Amino acid sequence: VDGAQAVPHQAVDVRELDCDFYVFSGHKSYGPTGIGVLYGRESWLERMPPYQGGGDMIKSVTFEKTRYNDLPYKFEAGTPHIAGAIGLAAALDYLSALGFDRIGAREEELLAYGTELLQEIPGLCLIGTAREKASVLSFIMDAAHPHDVGTILDQDGIAVRTGHLAELPEDLGFDVAATLPVAGLTALGTLARRGALLGTRVAITGAAGGVGRFAVQLAHRGGAHVTGIVGRPERAEGLAELGADDVVVGFEPEGEPFDMILESAGGSSLAAAIGRLSAEGVIVSIGNSSNETTSFDSRVLYRKGSPRIEGYFVTWELLHGRVGSREMSYLAALAATGVLESRVDLTVGWRDAASAVDALLDRRVAGKAVLTID
Repeated sequence: VDGAQAVPHQAVDVRELDCDFYVFSGHKSYGPTGIGVLYGRESWLERMPPYQGGGDMIKSVTFEKTRYNDLPYKFEAGTPHIAGAIGLAAALDYLSALGFDRIGAREEELLAYGTELLQEIPGLCLIGTAREKASVLSFIMDAAHPHDVGTILDQDGIAVRTGHLAELPEDLGFDVAATLPVAGLTALGTLARRGALLGTRVAITGAAGGVGRFAVQLAHRGGAHVTGIVGRPERAEGLAELGADDVVVGFEPEGEPFDMILESAGGSSLAAAIGRLSAEGVIVSIGNSSNETTSFDSRVLYRKGSPRIEGYFVTWELLHGRVGSREMSYLAALAATGVLESRVDLTVGWRDAASAVDALLDRRVAGKAVLTID
């Protein structure tokens, strides 16, 4: 759970939430930047390997093996952010001293006051008026560009976030639009790592998933010969209609090479993909649904030319401006005209999010699950 927006506003009990992980940043809780908190269920943290190496994260090292330290030390390599931890502790003590009941009452008061004033401004439209909403006021104005509004408010000492990600075409429903920012941008951005696709051979693992279905369509539209790879025969249904030239079950390590492989399974699937790269091919890894470690012979890479392996994480790409409104507008236009199909199999209110998560984890949903805000 990303709790960065919740922790400064309400008491959080991770046991009551029954979450595996809970994370929040320090600066959104009035603490220093560069520090945050990650809570993890002990059973998961015990199974996970350290992501950094350094002092205090190991118990012993021999030629045969390394023994990692106990929790939480195996994830705290080297000198910790001492000043940041002291500052964050002071910020959390401050919030606790204020009391979340007092904080909540004051936020509700300010929200009601701000809503009343903004509704009196001609040409201003508030976005989001649900009952029991958080203390955030989002709005648009017909009279001026968002950046101009932000500049004018800044002169009066008011800081606001401005801009937009993409404007939705009239023929595009909110349910379909909701499937585009993560899955659609991931598919588009991943395929862009190869460059021009015309005449290339592209393999897509997890082709029946959200990213996979978009990738099959976009690669086909780019002129590639597309091979969709699925885990079970029943998952192949409909992929040929989306543009897959071939659909196979499982990734075999031997066979005709591919110029581009979008890999989401990890483990043995990623190892097989490495063996199927062409001399100038590229693998872009976007996940590890198998939860397996990948082992492969590195000679496979340097004996065949200059293939490469890259990773892609759409949140990082968005934060660093690598993708944004232009790509979203492109995907939205394709979806609105029916060129890009987004399969929405489950739509539920956000209060029923748990049922949607269970359906996804149990693989009872082949397409996308969309939560609506009521």
